[in-house]
Amino acid sequence: MLVAPWRFLEIIKMNKVISEIQADIDWRISEIATIKSITVDLSLSEHKKAAARKYSIPAFYAVWESFVVKSFETYIIFLNSLEMSFTNINSHILTHNSYACLSLANPPQNNIDKKKEFISKIYNYIKNKIKISTDISTHSNVDFKCLTEICYRYKVYTLDRETFEGELNKFVNLRNKIAHGDNSVIINQEYVDSVSELIIKAMDSLCENIENAMNNEEYIKEPIV
Repeated sequence: MLVAPWRFLEIIKMNKVISEIQADIDWRISEIATIKSITVDLSLSEHKKAAARKYSIPAFYAVWESFVVKSFETYIIFLNSLEMSFTNINSHILTHNSYACLSLANPPQNNIDKKKEFISKIYNYIKNKIKISTDISTHSNVDFKCLTEICYRYKVYTLDRETFEGELNKFVNLRNKIAHGDNSVIINQEYVDSVSELIIKAMDSLCENIENAMNNEEYIKEPIV
């Protein structure tokens, strides 16, 4: 079956997105390995290794959150390259972006000039190609719920709940406790190994879900009008 020229170009762009995300995963896996190596460094005292294990959790979290942000930024750059319009972009993406870019939650109330400016901004937004913001809001708390909300905004398939929800939430909760100075948290080497595997598995899964969303053209389905 012949592929339309425009679709062929889209496929090339999709492959570039996945190549970039996979290269980013490879780099992050090496960072995770470096962090883990400190926790088992035989030259360190047990006290220092315990501290290394504890503070590996915030370090792992930094790797995880920045991966989520970077992956969706890469995906959004791809979406913007398609130059979609108000009438053919997916309603999830359009709705989130409209509220983010047009301040729809706080329209001007009294000043007529500001109201005219606001209406003009909406008109130009509808008339022109949609430019999706690359600002990914995480609230520095990328647990399962937050990640699911981000996926929903950009019409990307969510991670498997049974596989990831409990462990991802536990990981983020521990990170928050450590980051806020909870001295009662003790991390053993088994958990360091477990959470590093969790992050790698979650990164691979998110990459796969972004790829599937692109292949299925989720970004143009369910137009709002």
